[in-house]
Amino acid sequence: MSTQKFQEWGVEQIKKSGPIRLSNAMSNALIHPDFGYYHSQDIIGKKGDFITAPEISQMFGELIAAFLGFIWDQSGRPSNALLCELGPGRGTLSADIHSALHQIYPDFADAPLHLIEASQTLQEHQKATLIHPSIDWHDSFTQIPPQPSFIIANEFFDALGVDQAIFDGVQWRWRLLDFTTQFELVTGPVLNQSEFDAFCEGKEHVMIVEEGQPDHIEQQLGSFLYKVGRRVKLHGKDVLPMAGEYTGAVMLEGVTAFLKQAAPDMLPDKIRAPNMDAPAIPDLSKTVPIRPPGFCTGCPERPIFAAMKLTQEK
Repeated sequence: MSTQKFQEWGVEQIKKSGPIRLSNAMSNALIHPDFGYYHSQDIIGKKGDFITAPEISQMFGELIAAFLGFIWDQSGRPSNALLCELGPGRGTLSADIHSALHQIYPDFADAPLHLIEASQTLQEHQKATLIHPSIDWHDSFTQIPPQPSFIIANEFFDALGVDQAIFDGVQWRWRLLDFTTQFELVTGPVLNQSEFDAFCEGKEHVMIVEEGQPDHIEQQLGSFLYKVGRRVKLHGKDVLPMAGEYTGAVMLEGVTAFLKQAAPDMLPDKIRAPNMDAPAIPDLSKTVPIRPPGFCTGCPERPIFAAMKLTQEK
């Protein structure tokens, strides 16, 4: 990424329309065609800035393949299934999954592969790595055909440009990026009620994912809807726990509970009307050693905590 070019772009945007949304700044810093980080050469691996699990061991991809095959089997083995990866990096994970599926679920292995990748540089890496009978690249998830899709994303969502809001004790306000002599975060205007109102137009149910307590966002949005007379059912802490980490398992259970109320037709028959007990999951705690928590090499939090420890020692 060219820091100078990003600064020039950011300053120009701020001069035109004032402080900018964090999603706008983050997205351009990552995928802008002229200076975006992911358009740089060799950012992954020994010569790059970080490493991810698929690049260390093919076992990671093999385990993901076993899980995908199990879910495909439990879903009735749809013949028109698609395999999708969001942010496939150098293509290593999809390559390992394809190889493993050929051994354990050969009927699923050659399902069309759809990749969401905005970087032309990484697309070239993927074309050199992947050997698959059917591969399509897309800029957006909305371009994937409406068929049964089995989707993987490794260290992808934490790289998406998202907006932030801060609660000032009375109202929620946008957190924006400004520039004086350097970039800085500033508190912006109150969240626009009309934006959320437009989002809810024509919807009967909306799910709010808000980790932690109390449910400030859910209450604020509920107040918006009440004032404009929208008869939209808000879901949040009724389907998700009030406290604790929203892990993949917690989110799966919460989204399933939401869909049971809002869109039961989207759920598989086995979930809508189960007629048999779910397969037992063996207790592996006595045979698989417990892995202590820790940050992977690619986690941006790791150097921050290392610096904090060094500071504490001094």
